[in-house]
Amino acid sequence: MQKQLKRLLSSKGMTLVEILASIMILSIIVVTFLTLFIQSARTNSISEDIMDATYVAQTQMEEIYNLSTTSEQNINVLQDQSSCDADTSYIFTEKNGDFCVKVRMKDSNIVDLKDVVVEVYRDNKLESKMETKLNWSN
Repeated sequence: MQKQLKRLLSSKGMTLVEILASIMILSIIVVTFLTLFIQSARTNSISEDIMDATYVAQTQMEEIYNLSTTSEQNINVLQDQSSCDADTSYIFTEKNGDFCVKVRMKDSNIVDLKDVVVEVYRDNKLESKMETKLNWSN
């Protein structure tokens, strides 16, 4: 205890080398944590974008499912707003906020089933994709 008290009361200070060494150690630790925080923020941003796109795809998929089960006009509702390509798949797109949603629906090998693919794009980059088969009777 007396040694500690003597050290505190002495007029001796720390040398420049000791101060520089402690600053270097602290700066290495701080830089390490800063890179960790930056990478974590970047990962959170990417995850949030993917979750938003997945939510848009899920919403579109639920709307199509609802049409397949409740609408009397059924597929005619979608055909009116779609373009048809050679393999009898119906394609239509819509803008949903920042996203462009592309829905493709084509006949399955099984009667009354349709293959439905929902793709969500942002800035012409595929962000999310969902596929399902729906019972769709006309």
